[in-house]
Amino acid sequence: MIPFVPYLTALVLAVSVIGLGAGEGAHDEVVLRLPDNNWGIRVAPENFEFGAPQLSDNGSAVWAAGDATDLALIVKVVLERSPEVDDASGCLARAEGRLDLDSQEVHGVVRSRQAGMPTIEYEVRNHGSVRVDQLNLHAYRFHDGACAEFHLSMMNYKSQDRSRFDRLLRSIDLVEIDEDTPAAR
Repeated sequence: MIPFVPYLTALVLAVSVIGLGAGEGAHDEVVLRLPDNNWGIRVAPENFEFGAPQLSDNGSAVWAAGDATDLALIVKVVLERSPEVDDASGCLARAEGRLDLDSQEVHGVVRSRQAGMPTIEYEVRNHGSVRVDQLNLHAYRFHDGACAEFHLSMMNYKSQDRSRFDRLLRSIDLVEIDEDTPAAR
């Protein structure tokens, strides 16, 4: 299980500097699938690069990270077997327990639906004594016993950046695939 917490600000800052998806082997879209599934989750926003998907040792989860080519917006996608969950709202409820939303650094927690998915978003204004104005948005999909979590994050967020979040969320598709389809292309 890959936890998401607001304290990833330092990691997000490091990723924004080095570029998670940039470089050799980067892809402009990513398809995540669990072993033995004939479907996957495709994320294909414009002007993004993704690193290669990583599979957990026991095969119950796969994840990938990507960043906008201008390094302003990052996304981490996790697809995980979740037999205890019945729908996307259940995925959100389960994940909420891993988020430290009561932290002094977290502000403006909003639960809603965006692009047909339940979401939770919040702002981290400061990391220690450094002003970061980081918007975090977590969106969830559920299919065939698995939860997909999409964690979008942007430092120095301004209201005019909202359309970038919306476009990325709209780029998420459930796709049918065969066993020979690579997890990233």
